[in-house]
Amino acid sequence: MLIRTNRQVGNGLRLVAIDPGKATGLAIVDFEPPAEDGSIQMNYRVTELAWPREAQLLTDHMLMADVIVCEDWRLRPGKAKQVCGEVLWGDRCAGFVEGFCVWQRKNLMWQQPAEMASFREYIKEVLNEKGSPWPKSEHAQDALIHAFVWLTKGEQDA
Repeated sequence: MLIRTNRQVGNGLRLVAIDPGKATGLAIVDFEPPAEDGSIQMNYRVTELAWPREAQLLTDHMLMADVIVCEDWRLRPGKAKQVCGEVLWGDRCAGFVEGFCVWQRKNLMWQQPAEMASFREYIKEVLNEKGSPWPKSEHAQDALIHAFVWLTKGEQDA
């Protein structure tokens, strides 16, 4: 898929975007060299992992990544009473990702859920125009949106 980006992405760059939770969304994005007009060829695949059962698979993908983007999972007001006493899988998964990145010296970019809110319909349209499928899993969709948000942001947050 050809897209435009404000980022300097080159041949071989691999981006892994993560939507943490008990059902963890994962997007793996590989880039080819940019064209003269600034567009790049982007090849991606998405999946949903069962956390923590498939932690090793997540680790394998993160090991191969140049950049890792993860939703900054937080317990939001209004949810605290609903989940009181429950295991917060999103928090555990995000903590695992952060610890892994520190340990492996990987570049980790956090994204707030609000950063992706305005992108969902736009990205769905772009994928439809390019003939690319929209993931069935909401968590895989969110991971792919996190990847697109990272691509559209400038170098200042790198």
